[in-house]
Amino acid sequence: MKLWRDQPNNWNWKPSVKEMTFIWLGFGGVFYLLAFSAYSSPSQSSRTGRWGWLHEIFFNAFGANGDIVLYSAAGTACVVASIFVYRKA
Repeated sequence: MKLWRDQPNNWNWKPSVKEMTFIWLGFGGVFYLLAFSAYSSPSQSSRTGRWGWLHEIFFNAFGANGDIVLYSAAGTACVVASIFVYRKA
């Protein structure tokens, strides 16, 4: 299915450096919002599910603030990745 009239048949989207930088910054922002949400309304729910083991590790290491540390670390990793993508170009 073509999105516009003159689109080639075998077209694949290749994100530019600017788009990849914004994607990584967006992921970092989402993780920082999750950290703020965990800070403003902490929960002691059961750590079950697919990523429950990771939450449990951070909860055992940092106590009740484990989710905040986890989300902040993931956000910082995404921001650092966006800086590396930008600097690579």
